[in-house]
Amino acid sequence: MHTLPRLPRLPAAVRGVLAAGLFLAACAGDARTGDADLQVKWSFEPSPPRLGTAAVRLEVADVDWTPENGATVVVTGIRDGVELVVDTARGQGAGLYLSPEFRFEVAGSWVLRARVETTDRRWMETERPVTVEAGGS
Repeated sequence: MHTLPRLPRLPAAVRGVLAAGLFLAACAGDARTGDADLQVKWSFEPSPPRLGTAAVRLEVADVDWTPENGATVVVTGIRDGVELVVDTARGQGAGLYLSPEFRFEVAGSWVLRARVETTDRRWMETERPVTVEAGGS
């Protein structure tokens, strides 16, 4: 029977640096798919959102931050893997899209997903983790 040569064991410090690098890469930003040239910037009012309603704003632009107007932007609120809220954000001009009364029925950890479809048929989806605080309006 032929065995493969044994590789040297990495020092603990090197293993730690590699593990930290993988962890940071996994947490580096919002999960996204679709056209890499489309960008989305999220904001909330109030920030952070509270139980009840909050305004969800999305700035949609090209990679050089040229505003994308006329897109369809659908925002989905997910809690514990269940889609609880789906709302189409309305264009405000200058690449800004607004869902003025996004309803958060439960406090805690949510994931918001935005699906953007532009007039020239490009698309992208991005997810943003959000902590909704108790004590809302």
